Amino acid sequence: MGYHVHILRTRGVEKIPITEEEVSRLLSGNPDFRENRDANGEAIVELSCDEESPSCLWFSEGELWTKNPDERTIDAMCKLAALLGGRVRGDELETYRSSTESYCHPDDEAEQVETARINKETLIRTKRGTFVMNCCIFGTFLVLGLIVATCSR
Repeated sequence: MGYHVHILRTRGVEKIPITEEEVSRLLSGNPDFRENRDANGEAIVELSCDEESPSCLWFSEGELWTKNPDERTIDAMCKLAALLGGRVRGDELETYRSSTESYCHPDDEAEQVETARINKETLIRTKRGTFVMNCCIFGTFLVLGLIVATCSR
C-alpha cells in the first residue's frame, strides 16, 4: 500500500484547497521545484532534490501528495509547504517540521482522538474474535478427544 505524505492547508477542521494555478505561479522561476505532467496528463510537481530520479508530488482534492518519501523529499516538501502557507502531514496524522522532527498539529487533534477510538474498538473486536475462535478450536478438540476416548473402550 505505501505510506502517503501530503502538503495541505487547514484552519481548524476546514481544509483550504491548494490549486494548480497557485502552485504554477509559485513555481515559476523557482529552481528547487518544477511543474510537469505525468503520462496521464495530470499536473505534478517534481522536486529537484535528486536530478537522476526526482521525487514527484501529485495533485488530489486540493492537496499535493507523494508515496514513501525519503528524507530529502520530506525536507523539500516542508520548504514547498512553507511557500504555500501549508504543512506536511503523514498518514499517521503527524505534521513534519523537517524529515527528523514531527509533532501533532492542533488542527488534527480531533481526528487523532477519533482514530485512537477506532483503533481501540478494532483491537477489542479482534481480541474478542480471537478468543471465540480459540474457544471453538479448544471445544472441537475436547469433543474429538471425548469421542475417541468413548470409542476406544
